[in-house]
Amino acid sequence: MPNKVQLINKGYSFEFDKFDVYRLNVMDNYKVEAVLCKDGGKCSTEMIKGHWTAIYDQAINIELDNGMRFLANFRYDIKPEISKDPLADALS
Repeated sequence: MPNKVQLINKGYSFEFDKFDVYRLNVMDNYKVEAVLCKDGGKCSTEMIKGHWTAIYDQAINIELDNGMRFLANFRYDIKPEISKDPLADALS
């Protein structure tokens, strides 16, 4: 839902059937360094370079030189002093 607020319950658990784990270092000048981590969290010593771009203030797009691509939405929390219950406030 681009350009709309998405409210996700704090207890929601994102789960995937199969996945690889990469450790990413997002740096200045739109550069990224990544390593692939295997079972047990042991990470490779082979550094994969890449670059990142921002998608407005909503997400970050990362592309590695090995062809892997990642997209992550930013998470924003409503401060409790602004709204204790954003769902109820949205309906009123």
